[in-house]
Amino acid sequence: MFLCTLVTALTWMTLIFENKSPDAVSKDFAKSTGRKFDVIFLGPSTMKNDIYPLELYHSYGIAAYNLACGSQSVAESYYLAESAIKKYQPDLLVLDVFMVPYEGNYLTDGQLHFVTDAMRGMDRWKLVKDMVPEGQRGQFLFELSVYHDRWKELEEQDFRRTDDITYGAKLNTTVKEIRSYRITTEKKQLPDQSKEYLSRLAELCRNEGVELLLVNLPVDFGAKHGVMGDMEKMQMHYNAVHDFAADHQIQYWNYLDCTDEIELDPAKDYDGGYHLNIRGAEKLTDFMGRYLTEHYSLHDRRSDSGYDGMKEDYVLYEQYKEEQRIILNQ
Repeated sequence: MFLCTLVTALTWMTLIFENKSPDAVSKDFAKSTGRKFDVIFLGPSTMKNDIYPLELYHSYGIAAYNLACGSQSVAESYYLAESAIKKYQPDLLVLDVFMVPYEGNYLTDGQLHFVTDAMRGMDRWKLVKDMVPEGQRGQFLFELSVYHDRWKELEEQDFRRTDDITYGAKLNTTVKEIRSYRITTEKKQLPDQSKEYLSRLAELCRNEGVELLLVNLPVDFGAKHGVMGDMEKMQMHYNAVHDFAADHQIQYWNYLDCTDEIELDPAKDYDGGYHLNIRGAEKLTDFMGRYLTEHYSLHDRRSDSGYDGMKEDYVLYEQYKEEQRIILNQ
């Protein structure tokens, strides 16, 4: 009884004290819903800000979940994919390759918590064991050791456990015009780290009978900021993904080539950095939905009673989106 009480108390305290950053992998991922999601989206904040799963359900009947987070490395995406395949039995994984030029396992300890805090059990242990030096693993296995001093900044929302009505997406309300940039067709060899985990992901999907789609989402390629540095030069890595995809018989879609077709407005649809705002994300999500329904055998879940919860969630999501849209238009 003592051990049960202790475990319950520690679990309860962890849920209260844990970091609830909107840039992290959705905490709902840790729940055992038993629901099948046909499409899982992975990648860094570009994916998290740019693809809205409930829009895909409403318009195309696609049951999808977004497991992206800020600066998610290819290595982190691999372990999330491994866990998601067991948990949600998807037919398709879609990975944004934005972080391919990065040559590390993870960016910072805080960023890795975006991933590990949403995982449980052996899935978390496998990631931590592979990616984190032995003496630093404790904080990622027992996050309360890191967050226990958050008591000074606790707010009412920390004591409420609410469902993620965006299904892992982040609705961006920033509007800033992006600069013009030069498009290059040059290529630069993929870093060994990214190539290794892309290869492992491709093999995982083949073994599990899951299709894999690699994408490069629209960003401000004129930017020179953040961990990626000169974005014009980064295009050379993304161009090299074409060769990797061809060698592994994987589909790759570089959205840099079709921003006009998506009808993205450089002055209104971006946040001036790496992401699309709500207006741009709605356009890209719709474009993505049409592509997925035309090229993959996905079920239309709108008439499936097992997914009626998504209809109810969409109503709440629409209300939330309208609130964010008001902020966007101010």
